[in-house]
This record gives sequence, structure tokens and C-alpha cells, in this order.
Amino acid sequence: AFSGSGLTSLALPMGITDITEHLCSECHELTSVQISDGVTSIGDGAFYNCKNLSDVTIPDNVKAIGEFAFGACSSLTDIELPDGLESLSSYAFYDSGLTTAVIPDGFTQTEEWIFGFCYDLTTVVIPASMTNLGGYSFYGCRKLEKVIYCGTPEQWGNVDLGAENYFLHDA
Repeated sequence: AFSGSGLTSLALPMGITDITEHLCSECHELTSVQISDGVTSIGDGAFYNCKNLSDVTIPDNVKAIGEFAFGACSSLTDIELPDGLESLSSYAFYDSGLTTAVIPDGFTQTEEWIFGFCYDLTTVVIPASMTNLGGYSFYGCRKLEKVIYCGTPEQWGNVDLGAENYFLHDA
């Protein structure tokens, strides 16, 4: 719909339940997105490569975020994932500008590469409910220095850390 356009901001009205695939991909001037409370899913690549996107509000009703939904959004440094989120697809925030990632309570597993190559990512918070981190979840996150696990050491020992997440063994 708006892919590749010069759109600078977007406020999605009530009545919309799904953000379609590639809705605003390659909108390099887009800086702000307000998602209405009725939205339950954000499609694959919806905001892919929106280089100036820095302000996104994701309401609690969003249950699924698709592949590359916010991939390559280099100005996106902070985003709050809703507590009701059930699915975070592969590459959801791949190569974005995130500095902190807080995986919501209740999440049990992630897909692979969700935060891969987020070069500025310094802090990750993983809930006690996590049982399986997808492979390469934090691959290429060179500044990652703080991993906070909200469970016990025994629980952490039972989490499947996936391929190339070996550095998390000592978290």
C-alpha cells in the first residue's frame, strides 16, 4: 500500500486488525507509527528497512509479529513488546537499531535470528518461562554485555539455547 513511498508518519485507525505484509517497507522517511488497539498481527516485512523509524507503539492486543517486520529499522532503538505477544517470527528485528530487548513474560520459545545483527543491542531480558531460544537469536550483536534471566539457575540450565547462542551459557 505505502511501500517505498515518502510517508513520514502513520496512525492506523480502529477497525484494522491485521497489518499486511510489506505495508510500509522501504519507507525511508517514515519516523513514527501508531498502531491502533484493534490490531492483532503485524505482517512479514511490514516496516522492513524503514531506516528513520524511531517511534512505534505496539498495543497489548498484538499477538504476532512477522518475519522481518521491523528488520533493518536502524533508527529503532527502543520498542516495548506487549505482554500478550504469542509469536515473534524469525528475523523480526534483524539488523535493527535496538539497544535493549525485553522478551515478554510467558514467552516459551523464539524463532531463529530474531535479534541477529542488532549491532547496538547491549541488554537482553529473558523471562523465566523461556524454554527454547531460536538459533542465532543474538548472532552479530557485538555490544551485547548484559543478559538478564528472570528465573533460577536451575531453570536457565534447562533452556535450549539454540545454535550459535553458546555465549549465553555463562549468563
